[in-house]
Amino acid sequence: MLWDAEDRSGFASTAGLLVALLRVTATLGIVAAVISIAFLTAPPAMWLGSDLSLLLRYSQAAVVVYVAVVFFRWLATACSIARDVAAEDFEFFPHGAVASFFIPFVNLVLPYRIVKLMCHVSRRACQRGVVQREGIAVIVPAQARAVDEADDDVVEFWWASLLTMLFSLAVAVAAGSSPIAPLAVIGADLALFCAAVAAQRLVRTITDAQLPAVAA
Repeated sequence: MLWDAEDRSGFASTAGLLVALLRVTATLGIVAAVISIAFLTAPPAMWLGSDLSLLLRYSQAAVVVYVAVVFFRWLATACSIARDVAAEDFEFFPHGAVASFFIPFVNLVLPYRIVKLMCHVSRRACQRGVVQREGIAVIVPAQARAVDEADDDVVEFWWASLLTMLFSLAVAVAAGSSPIAPLAVIGADLALFCAAVAAQRLVRTITDAQLPAVAA
């Protein structure tokens, strides 16, 4: 692994960078959708060959790859903290959580379960104001806010949007030059926008709940 999940010194800054990148991703997603809609009435050759469209697609792909790298770094550290906060309730290891995104079929459900459980254990630990670290209870700052119950819905919305984006991309590739392809690409762009917006809230809320544990 390219990073140490136990190194939490840059956890807050990594989360801040991730949120900023997700904002860029959301912006690119909605802009790409608008441009794709504008090209719907154009000939396929123009839709695929437009310099603006290609530049946007390359930029979008580069940003998404960078977001994925930063997200996995943040996820590994957040999982490590979750294990410290509630070792009995959170059984996932940091590198295993990252690997779950790449295992076929397993990656349709397990990453969602991991992130949702991480929300739950972080919330409970923050609400009771106690961090269990090596069997010793440490009181964390009272001003730490709990992750709201409504964020469970955000996790579900984020994961549904992510799966919709991947499904739409698969349809676009399979459709080739069919008229369905542009529609599928637009669907993928809109789903990417939704996933990025939801991910921003997830990252902020989980990070806010876990920061006291980092400082403890």
